[in-house]
Amino acid sequence: ANLAASLAKNTRARILLIDANVRSTKQGACVPRRPESDADVSLSRLLSDAPVLRDPSPGPSNLYVLPSGGPCALSLSAFQSRRLDELLQKARALFEYVIIDAPSLPEHPESLLLMRKADGVIIVVDSEKTRKVRAVWTKRQIEKSGVPLLGVILNRRKYRVPNWIYKRI
Repeated sequence: ANLAASLAKNTRARILLIDANVRSTKQGACVPRRPESDADVSLSRLLSDAPVLRDPSPGPSNLYVLPSGGPCALSLSAFQSRRLDELLQKARALFEYVIIDAPSLPEHPESLLLMRKADGVIIVVDSEKTRKVRAVWTKRQIEKSGVPLLGVILNRRKYRVPNWIYKRI
């Protein structure tokens, strides 16, 4: 979510952030609230029974959000469906950037299915929680899928050396 917010802040491009964590109700703090008229539109609803994505209502910026819709039991087949392909095709036509914020790969096999529909993948590593073995395994899964690995973002890095020492180096 931070990547999408930063991109929206630094460009004029229309950006769609898709929250693909359909097992959680959490939404990033940097994500703007959606207009009430679009409150019923969510990824889980679009994949289960709602109409295809339409041009979203204008928000406070050029960042638009498609929330996950809260915890639900979407089957893995929903992430392999024609409906998802149509949703992503429509999103690519409406937006310059479509960012899919997917949950971590080891616990969420749907992330692997989503990744295969993307133009590229960025791994986000939490310096306080993610173990090296897990990060390496994730990287290997991405390489096996054939989707380009665009980079790695290290979150929550702690600077253990005082700042004045860094300035002298």
